[in-house]
Amino acid sequence: MPSIETEILSALAEYLKDPRKPGLDPELAVLARGLCALPVYADMGGALLLRPSGDVLMVNSNEEWTEKAEYEVVTDPQWISRAYDSCARRYPKLQRLIEQLRSS
Repeated sequence: MPSIETEILSALAEYLKDPRKPGLDPELAVLARGLCALPVYADMGGALLLRPSGDVLMVNSNEEWTEKAEYEVVTDPQWISRAYDSCARRYPKLQRLIEQLRSS
């Protein structure tokens, strides 16, 4: 069974081939490359990305979205849950992995 890290890295590589596919702003690809994290959610407040470690990152919308964007590791359980829910919807292949992350 592939590791969490391997599955997220694989999904990230697939995402970077066509950043429009999961229905997110393609400009998130810059963050994905720079932070090595899979974009899972975005709204007018910012973006949530999932790192291969399983950490959820937030980049605020008032930050410049570049490869060196400032981010914070999300610790709020509600935002982590939102990131996981969105990830499972946008990347169906990761649904099993999300259940693993929820139980850890």
